[in-house]
Amino acid sequence: MRDLLHQGKLDMGHARALLALTGMQQIETARLIAARGMSVRETEKLVGRLLRGTPAKKPRKTSDRDVLRLQEELAQKLGTKVEIKAGSKGRGSVVIQYSNLDQLDAILARLSR
Repeated sequence: MRDLLHQGKLDMGHARALLALTGMQQIETARLIAARGMSVRETEKLVGRLLRGTPAKKPRKTSDRDVLRLQEELAQKLGTKVEIKAGSKGRGSVVIQYSNLDQLDAILARLSR
């Protein structure tokens, strides 16, 4: 979790929400939050559901574990939220979110390597 804080993928608000969880659960949840680019409020809701034993919502239409793994891997490499939407006949789309033009420039630089 410390690495994610230092990389800027999580901030102190995320970390405070994660304190209610156990050690390994904190790490797994922190990785999920970073991969999905979740806000602090979304993190607090997720932690609340985990503490109550209610399963977290699964991403829409993306049920294939390989697609989910690729989605999280891309999100970690690009440092932003990534969504892979699988369509029919092997088609689909990849949505990469950015919050400002500087972040877009950084994402494009990573993609062009």
